[in-house]
Amino acid sequence: MSGAAADRIEVALIETDSYEHIRPLAFHTLPYSNGVQELIGEAKQVAAKMQVITRDTLIDQAESIVTSLHLEAVKQLLASSGFLAEEIEAIGYSGLTISHCPERKMTWQIGNGNVLATESRIQVVDQFARSDAEAGGSGAPLLPVFHRGLFRDEAKPLGILDLGHTSKLTAFYSDESIAALDCGMGTALIDAWCIRHDAGAFDIDGAIAARGVPDEDALGAMIANPWFRLPAPKSANPSDFGLDAVAHLGFEDGLATLTAFAAESVTRGILQLAERLDRFWVSGGGRKNETLLRMITQRSGIKTDNIDKLGWRGDELDAQGLAYLAVRRLARKSSTFPETTGVAEPFCAGVIHEPLDRRSVARL
Repeated sequence: MSGAAADRIEVALIETDSYEHIRPLAFHTLPYSNGVQELIGEAKQVAAKMQVITRDTLIDQAESIVTSLHLEAVKQLLASSGFLAEEIEAIGYSGLTISHCPERKMTWQIGNGNVLATESRIQVVDQFARSDAEAGGSGAPLLPVFHRGLFRDEAKPLGILDLGHTSKLTAFYSDESIAALDCGMGTALIDAWCIRHDAGAFDIDGAIAARGVPDEDALGAMIANPWFRLPAPKSANPSDFGLDAVAHLGFEDGLATLTAFAAESVTRGILQLAERLDRFWVSGGGRKNETLLRMITQRSGIKTDNIDKLGWRGDELDAQGLAYLAVRRLARKSSTFPETTGVAEPFCAGVIHEPLDRRSVARL
């Protein structure tokens, strides 16, 4: 898993039946160097100017490096966990998103699944988002089916809020139906504001935002974004959101305003659900931002709880979810649905890449 922050690779090893049995076995992270992060940023800038997915020298360079680093991350996890490549059924590979335009049914992840499969000698499933978009979906959110497996035995209704760079909400209703949508920006703008002011990569515990006062005019301007009026299910294009509305504010008030914006975005997402939820279990890095969680509860009137309290490690869930999606693809089970990505009918997302030696045997 390479998240939207593009600062590291996360690798999780799980045992699963692609249904309700999910057993974490190991986890590992591999940070990107500053140079690699700069290259990824440049690749995103190039991709943002393109209307269609096409070849580009700089993007090809970034893809080659990202692929090799994912291979290294897999090798490191196997070495530290004691498992052999021969014991692994598949790698679920998210790739690294350099452009996501759900309004045009285009989502672009770099990373070569064929190379990863051949070099690791493990079959790889990738292009989950892109294959969903090609089938008519928005390419996100992809993990509601994984969340359903995690919470199979929990009383409904309940909600899972993934507070990463974007915020994604999954709702499970009393009749066992499911709904999902992107709520908007999660921690992306908060982190960008901290970086702009040389205050680190994020607001630790939300402590800085807690000292500021949200600017209601700036908040109103941000909430006026027409994206919030789109019906669910929907996915957010990060390029549709920015820092212009808070540019005139001081550091602390600007951060407080951006945190309030993230909380209000979640609240607007909740209002698009068919049934009121009593609580959220929160995963993703934003679950550690106490100010953000408090604002979400204040604005929505719904209790938020860290998913770690249930024994699940919130930092590992996205990578575990990709592994889960890979096994569902191998089992030919649907992973995206009209209620989650807007795809026309339940869809088995992902493309399978066999290692070169396995492909040779298959041809004989």
